[in-house]
Amino acid sequence: MDWQQDANYIKAKNYALNLLSYRPRSCHEIEAKLKQRDYQQEIIQAVMEFLREYNFINDMDFAKRWVNQRCCSKPMGRRRLKQELYQKGIEQEVVDQAIHDYSPEDEFTMALALGEKRFNRKPTLQGLEKVKGFLLRRGFSHQIINGVCNVLSRHNLDS
Repeated sequence: MDWQQDANYIKAKNYALNLLSYRPRSCHEIEAKLKQRDYQQEIIQAVMEFLREYNFINDMDFAKRWVNQRCCSKPMGRRRLKQELYQKGIEQEVVDQAIHDYSPEDEFTMALALGEKRFNRKPTLQGLEKVKGFLLRRGFSHQIINGVCNVLSRHNLDS
């Protein structure tokens, strides 16, 4: 069917483009929003085809941007990044590829910077426990958290 003249298709397409004007979104997010508005499945599929054809949506680009943006503005560990991307409906292999460039060294450096900032507020053993909890909630692995805490305790509790 030629959807170009269908009023509901045009409304759905404009709605999707409007959503994308605020921020990039995953295919799953756009589909969910269109379903929320009770558009027919055929219209949703036609809109998704249009968006893919003109490269308005691309889950790989979305995932890579998400990882970059999160690392710059709100540093977090690989585990939490993966969780957020899964919640956005991104497939596992796309998530793994997007996070591939996020090295353990980068992750440790970010965790250390966050940990130092938190620990400087209260440089005690209790403060160290608070750093552990904070980094854990941010999705850093236990291995990285232990490494950060070792560095912080050596530099600050010994002096």
